[in-house]
Amino acid sequence: MPPESIKQLTPLANDAIAEAANQFPDRFIPVGHLAVPTEEYLPEFERCIKKLGMVGFHIVSNIDGKPLDAPEFRPFWAMANATKAPIWLHPQLQQDWSQQFILDKIFGWVYETSIALARLVFSGIMEEYPDLRIIPHHMGAMVPHFSERIKGFYDARAIFPRSMFPPLARDPLDYFRRFYGDTVLNGAVHAFKCGYEFFGPEHIIFGTDYPFGPEQGEAWMAGALHQIKMVDLPQAEKDMIMAGNLMRLIERR
Repeated sequence: MPPESIKQLTPLANDAIAEAANQFPDRFIPVGHLAVPTEEYLPEFERCIKKLGMVGFHIVSNIDGKPLDAPEFRPFWAMANATKAPIWLHPQLQQDWSQQFILDKIFGWVYETSIALARLVFSGIMEEYPDLRIIPHHMGAMVPHFSERIKGFYDARAIFPRSMFPPLARDPLDYFRRFYGDTVLNGAVHAFKCGYEFFGPEHIIFGTDYPFGPEQGEAWMAGALHQIKMVDLPQAEKDMIMAGNLMRLIERR
């Protein structure tokens, strides 16, 4: 999309989101969208928070192929850190993923999310901005399952001289655990358990994915509820996952 069109449409989209939330305040809490999270859009960031009453923002995993740790996005991360506004992160395909058998959705999206999270950690963004609250889709994608592989290659970075790993002050998994995985796993109980063991109950946010799909949009929502029900968790932890963690984040505590 031409930059000028993005500039015109972004505030219109956020106004529409705020209007819908204002019409149904008992059903919706508004979250803004920034298609291009650069310094140019920081006034829109402030407008959404201060004027429209939005609690956070939705962005995608790369901006026209540019990774989220690129220098032009640093002002956005600085403001997100300063305001403690939660950032919902949805994958955006930048590779020529095959649409046959919907492989771009099945595997492409979780790959793109995983790459984005890894770049935020290994570039030093997560270290530089300790108050970031980032909610990646699909329970942190590949990160919980491959957590020891992530750490293993970081620990073995001297063997790979072109890996360009920067020194981190802490174990890299400490930064990955600061993300908040959502429960959008299409009902996979084993995957929920893996995410739970990695993130812990305080860093999981209930999510439903978009409200369409099988059974008039209810099947995947029911699957998210099923995952939580099938794991033997204390009620206090279930309450945190279902609502408590999110409310804590949007209250900026």
